[in-house]
Amino acid sequence: NPLSLLLIDLDNFKVINDTYGHPAGDLALQRAARVLSDNARGSDLVVRNGGEEFAVMLPAASASVALQVGERLRKGIENTVVEYNGVRIPLTASLGIAHRPGKEHFPANELIVQADEALYQAKKSGKNRVCFYSSSPVIVGKLGEAGKRVKG
Repeated sequence: NPLSLLLIDLDNFKVINDTYGHPAGDLALQRAARVLSDNARGSDLVVRNGGEEFAVMLPAASASVALQVGERLRKGIENTVVEYNGVRIPLTASLGIAHRPGKEHFPANELIVQADEALYQAKKSGKNRVCFYSSSPVIVGKLGEAGKRVKG
């Protein structure tokens, strides 16, 4: 079956911890986890990788569905504001997506490496965006924006 992997990293998370303290960072992680689980499909697996990084596995999802889910997750986090001690803390996240069509053998670690490369490109190209790894360039942008191609 087709399989997609999304790696999600909260943007500027160290700034949240350093500015507002670790309890505020913990609350931001909890809110982001809630957004991810509320906006994923019922068949998807949402996990925290550690630190401020999450992963979502999309079984039986086409590449276009993976992009749609990724953008929905990105927007959900972007629309979340964490309120801590009377201060509103905005959240954004960068996402990297890798996809494996169902017809070919594909080592799981390669999917992780590709999603991580796409995540790196999302961070490098401005954060708060979804990047999709393909066998050629990584397509960078938010849905609705003109995507640009970045060598990956």
